[in-house]
Amino acid sequence: MRKDIKQQAAEMLEAAGFKNVNEFDKGSTLGLGIHEMMHL
Repeated sequence: MRKDIKQQAAEMLEAAGFKNVNEFDKGSTLGLGIHEMMHL
């Protein structure tokens, strides 16, 4: 799932005109990047 998400995100950014898009994966659990969840 992660691989597909980052691939699709890169494709969307490139379609929007962004250049030099690089995929990366920090290995964190999905959903933990939501700032409201960081204060628990």
